[in-house]
Amino acid sequence: MENYDKKLEKMIDVVTRLNLWDWLRDFKPDENSGNMFGNSPEVGLIYREVVKDGHSGISFVYCLMETSYIAKIGLEEYYKV
Repeated sequence: MENYDKKLEKMIDVVTRLNLWDWLRDFKPDENSGNMFGNSPEVGLIYREVVKDGHSGISFVYCLMETSYIAKIGLEEYYKV
């Protein structure tokens, strides 16, 4: 079973280092693409940084969705949940 906590921590670090919190908070998916994050170059940047951590497709999407949620509500609020 994959360790999502460590992978999520790494993704949080990457989003911070790449200064993508505002982008992630404000990102609106293309309703016609069928893919939540589409072909966004920012997603590619994040992916290239975390792929070496052994993400499967599912773990990458899960961590990206969680990080997106954190961007919207804040890290402090996220850890209260």
